[in-house]
Amino acid sequence: MSKTVRMIILAVLFAIGSASMALGQPVPEGMDPGPTDTLEDDEAEEQAQQITDLMRSQPVIYQVTFPRVQAIVTPSFILDGFFDMHPNHWGSGKVNLAFGAEFIMRHVDRFDLVFSVDWADIRTADDWWLESDEEIIDADWGENSLTMLTADVAINWITVLDPAWELFYGVGLGVGVFLGDFLKQDIDGTCFADPDVNPYQSQDTDVIRRFCEDADGNPQVDPNARKTEEDRIPPLIPALSLNFGSRWIFGQHWALQWELGFKNIYFYTGLEFGYIWW
Repeated sequence: MSKTVRMIILAVLFAIGSASMALGQPVPEGMDPGPTDTLEDDEAEEQAQQITDLMRSQPVIYQVTFPRVQAIVTPSFILDGFFDMHPNHWGSGKVNLAFGAEFIMRHVDRFDLVFSVDWADIRTADDWWLESDEEIIDADWGENSLTMLTADVAINWITVLDPAWELFYGVGLGVGVFLGDFLKQDIDGTCFADPDVNPYQSQDTDVIRRFCEDADGNPQVDPNARKTEEDRIPPLIPALSLNFGSRWIFGQHWALQWELGFKNIYFYTGLEFGYIWW
């Protein structure tokens, strides 16, 4: 074997050995391991941007949101402005929820035109009701089985925070329909056993709790008075809604929304799941 051939073989063996050692060595700390570690993040960001660009290329896109489930409440401090005695939502084991659906025509990065229908459970526990500044003899035992059906149209403006994350906020108008009954029965005027209490002059609601309920909380109502339906509740009312929320878009056609706001006579918050197409 010539000297030249031996030198070539040695060079090849040296190169193979060096490469093997290099492949077996860990990447020194602080050195850039290369673009493979960020490849998945880059692909996810690029995919989100492609979906957003595709949506923005359409003059109008559409979304159906169903179901949407919301927890609702009429705050006690609002009722306190009209009644000295009243029950509250979420009291005595009541669960007050609203269920609905919506159809959205979205002008991308500008505004949403939202058509929605909601059914809300606004029932409260059976309890005493006494209007503000009235004497305790005017208290009624109320049985509230009311619910409300609302249809409205809203305009929501959009703020884009990220290719797949938006804020929206807006106002809506529509009509609300009361369903169910609100029955009331007069208090029994003979239940005020304290001679120092004049129920025709007193506004002390604690007296009603002390003298006009038994140990189990059952009311003492006028046995000669029939239950009557509250006739001051209109069958229809105008519906005003104010809302604020956040929308996350994933895949090409799906949206998850969180929303809070005010509608008719209650505040609400909840999650909504939607399907998008164009």
